[in-house]
Amino acid sequence: MISKLLNWLIDHPYVVVFSAAVVTALAFNETVDLQNRRIRISVDSSIENLLPAEGTALQVYTDVRDTFVGDDVLIVVWLADDLFTPARLAALKRLTRTLEKMPGIAMVDSLASATYVRAEEDFTDIGPFLATLPADMDAARGLKADALSNPLYVGTLVSADGRGAVLAVHFDPDLDTAALGAKVDAIAQASQAEAGDIKQFVTGPIVARLETGRTLFNDINIVFPLAILATFIVSLIGLRSLPGVLLPLTVNGISLLITIALFIRAGYALNFVTVIMPPVVFVVGFAYAVHVVADFERALVSGYEKIAAIKHSLGEVFVPLTLTAFTTAVGFISLMTSNIETIQVFGMFAAIGTILSWLCAVVLVPVGLRFLPARKQRMSGGVLLNFVPRLAKFDLENRKAILVAGFVLAGVSVIFASQIEVSTDYLSNFPEDSEIRKNFAEVGKSFSGAVPLQILVESDIPNVFKNPEDLAELDALQRWVTNQPEVGGAVSFVDYMRMLHLTFVPDIAPGEAIPGTYNLADQLLALGAGDDVERFADARYKRTLMHVRSTAVSSNDLIALVSRIEQRLSELPEHLRGKVTGSSVLLAQTMDEITRGQIVSLSGALIIIYLILATLFGSLRVGAIALIPNLLPIVAFFGILGLTGITLNLATSLVATVALGIAVDDSIHYFSRFNTESRRLANEELGVERALAAVIRPVTFTTAALCAGFLALVVSDLRNQVEFGVLAAVTLFIAWLVDLTLSPALSAGLRFVTLWEVLTIDLGSEPHKKISLFHGLTHRQARIAALFGRIEPYAPGDRILAFGEEGNEICILIEGVVVAQVARPEGNRVLRALHPGEVFGEVALFTGKRTADIDAMTDVRVLWLNQESLERIQNRYPRIAAQLFWNLTGTVAVRLADITARI
Repeated sequence: MISKLLNWLIDHPYVVVFSAAVVTALAFNETVDLQNRRIRISVDSSIENLLPAEGTALQVYTDVRDTFVGDDVLIVVWLADDLFTPARLAALKRLTRTLEKMPGIAMVDSLASATYVRAEEDFTDIGPFLATLPADMDAARGLKADALSNPLYVGTLVSADGRGAVLAVHFDPDLDTAALGAKVDAIAQASQAEAGDIKQFVTGPIVARLETGRTLFNDINIVFPLAILATFIVSLIGLRSLPGVLLPLTVNGISLLITIALFIRAGYALNFVTVIMPPVVFVVGFAYAVHVVADFERALVSGYEKIAAIKHSLGEVFVPLTLTAFTTAVGFISLMTSNIETIQVFGMFAAIGTILSWLCAVVLVPVGLRFLPARKQRMSGGVLLNFVPRLAKFDLENRKAILVAGFVLAGVSVIFASQIEVSTDYLSNFPEDSEIRKNFAEVGKSFSGAVPLQILVESDIPNVFKNPEDLAELDALQRWVTNQPEVGGAVSFVDYMRMLHLTFVPDIAPGEAIPGTYNLADQLLALGAGDDVERFADARYKRTLMHVRSTAVSSNDLIALVSRIEQRLSELPEHLRGKVTGSSVLLAQTMDEITRGQIVSLSGALIIIYLILATLFGSLRVGAIALIPNLLPIVAFFGILGLTGITLNLATSLVATVALGIAVDDSIHYFSRFNTESRRLANEELGVERALAAVIRPVTFTTAALCAGFLALVVSDLRNQVEFGVLAAVTLFIAWLVDLTLSPALSAGLRFVTLWEVLTIDLGSEPHKKISLFHGLTHRQARIAALFGRIEPYAPGDRILAFGEEGNEICILIEGVVVAQVARPEGNRVLRALHPGEVFGEVALFTGKRTADIDAMTDVRVLWLNQESLERIQNRYPRIAAQLFWNLTGTVAVRLADITARI
C-alpha cells in the first residue's frame, strides 16, 4: 500500500511539486516578514522559560519576590575618585528620577531613593538619603560619611571606599525579552548622559543573559548559514554533483522551514535550549536525503533506467529511513517527560522536524530526482568503493581485535567520564577581554560581587524577629555567611535594626546596637521603620530576608555555596526555618537539572531505542548488538569531556542527542543492508562487503559535511557554541569510525529477521495452515522461518531442480503449480504435480543429490531453505525449529509410505 502510494507520487511529480510549493510558501510567510525584512523568530533570554513548571524551589522564589523584593535586577555602576560632589550627587539623583519614570521599571534602589532616618530632638525625619542635595563640598563629605557608616548602604548602594555608587533597577516581571533589552539600552544611554566624565556601565546577570541572547540571534543569522555553506562545499567535493548536493539541501531546507514555521506559529521563541533545535533538524534531515540520492546513483550504475532507479532506490532505503526516523523521533519525544517546559518544547519540535525530514526525504527527494539529469557514468567516490573489499576483509580478519578495541575505548571513556564536572558558567561564554567580563570583574572588586542570593528565614511565631535571641541568631548566621570565600557581603534585618538603634541612640557602642529587649525593638520599628523595612521583614515580623552578594558565577560554585548555607541553616533553632533562593540560585540549579536531566533523558532514549531495535530485529541479543555502535560514540563523547576538562553544561549536554540521531541513522542503514545482502547471497562475509559498499559513500560524505558544518561554529562569539561545534564534529567522526569497523565486526555471523520483513513477506494467506512444513506454527512464526530463506520466482517451463545435481536445500511451493518427473528411455515419467503449500527437494537435504526434475507449469514462487538456514533457525528460534523438523520428518515419512505403496 505504502509502496504503491510512493510510486504514484513519483509518477505524478507535478502534483507533489505544486503541493510542496504551496506548503513552503505558507511556511515562508509565517517565518519571514518581507515588509520589514526580518525573520519573525525571536530570542527569549529570560529565566522563566528555563524554570520548572512547578516545585518547592520555584514556589519559594515566587513567594519571596511577591512578599519582599525580587533580586533579578540591572546594576548601573558609577565609579570615580571624587564621586561625592554636589554636581555628581545631583546627577545621580536626576538619573534615579528619570529611571523611576520609565514605563516597565518597577523600582530603583540608589542613594537618591534609599530610606534615611534622622532622629531630631522633637521628631523623627524619615525620607530619601538625597532628599536635600549638598550645597557645597563640606555637606557632600558629610553625606559620604553618613553613607559609609550605614550598613544598609555599604556594599549595596555605595562601595566601601566611597568610589562607587550603584543603582539597582527592578523591572516589571511581565516585560518580554525584546522590551527588556530596549529598557536596558535606554537605561545605559540615560546613565551615560548623566554621568559625564564618570566611568559608568550597566552589568549584572540580566546583561549577560541579554547579550547571550543577542549573540545567539547573530549566530542564527550568520554562523548557521556559514555552517550550511561549509556542509554544501564539503558535500560537493565528496559527491561531485551540484544537483546531487543542492537537492538534499533544498529538501532539507523545506522541512526545516516548515518546522520553524510551526514553532513560531505555536508562539515559542528560541532560548538557550531550543536554539539547538534548527541545527539538529538540519543534521538529521540532511543525512536522510543523502541516503536516497546515493542509492539512486547506485541504481543507475547497476543499469536501471532513471524512473526505475528512483523507485528501486526508494524501495531500498524506505525501511531503514523509516525505522531511523521513528527511532530518533521517539528518542526526542522522551525529552517531553521533563518538568521544564523548554526541554519539552525542544523534544517535541525536534521530533516533529525529524518526521518532516523523513517525509521530505521519501517524497520530495525522489520527485526531485526526476527533474535532475541522470548520470550514467561511474559514481563519484570510486576510491571509497575500491577500498570496501579491503575494509571488509580487515574488519572480518581482525574482528576480535576490533571488538577488544571497542571495549577498551568504552572502558577508558567511562574512567575519564567519571571526572566530568557539571557546570554552566554564562560569564565564561564571553571572551576574557569583553566588556561584559571586565564590568563583572570591576563590580566584584568594588562591590564584592555582582551575583545576588537571598536567604529566607521564617517562623510560625508572629513578631519572632523582635526578640533579641532571634536577632542574635540572624546576626550569627549573617557573620557566618559573610565569612564564606564566595561571599562579598550581606545585609539583613539585623542591620536594619542596628541602623535604627544607632540613629536614635547615637552614643551606643556598635557592638551593642542590636536591641536588647523585645519592647525596644518594637519601639524602634514604630518610630523609625519606613517602607524599606519590607525589603527585610514581612508585616508580622515572622519572616525575614537576608540579601547576599556573591562572586560565584559558575553554577557548580554557586550550588556548592548554597549547599553549605543550607547546611548552616539546618543548625538554626527548631522554631526557625531557612531556605536559600534568588534568581541566580534558581537558574543555576535549573541549569544543572537540565544538564543532568539530559543525561537521564538520553539514557531513557537509549533504552527506548534498544527496545525498538530488539522488536525490529526480533531478538533481544541482536537489539543489544545493534545498540552498541550507537552507544559507543556517546560514551566516548563523555570520556572526551572528562579528559579535556570541558564542563558538561547546557550546550555540551546536547551533543550526545545530536550524535545519537546520526549514529542511529547510520547503524540501522548498515544492519538493514547487511541483513538483506547476507540473506540474498547466503554468505555473511559477502553481506558485510555489500553492506559497506552500500553505506560507505552516504555515511562518509554526510559525516564529513556535517563535521564541517559543526566546525563552522568556531567563529561564534560564545564559548559554549564553539565547544558544541567541536565536540559534535569529533563525536560524529568517532561514530563514522565505529560504523565502518565495529558494526561489520559485530554483524559477522549474524542472521536476523526484521519486523518489517515479517509484516511484508508474501507467503499467501494463512501460510501456517496451508504450507505443510509450517503446520503447528503461528502466522508470525511461519513468516520468521520463511525469512531465513529466500523466495525465487519462476516462469512456466523453467526448470527449478534437475535430476542428479548437487544441493542441500528444501523447497516450499508458495504459488503456482510444478511437476516432478524423471527421465526414462521411453520418455519422461511424471511422478506427481505439486500445488501451493507442498514441499519438494527434501531428499537432497539429507543425501546432497536431487532425485527428480522439478519444472514450473505456471508462474510460481518458491521458498528455499538450506541446511545453514535451518541451523540458524534452530539456534535463534529452537521452538520454531523443533516444529519444522517434526513436520519435515512427517513429510519424508509420507513420501516413503507413498513410494512403498507404489512398489
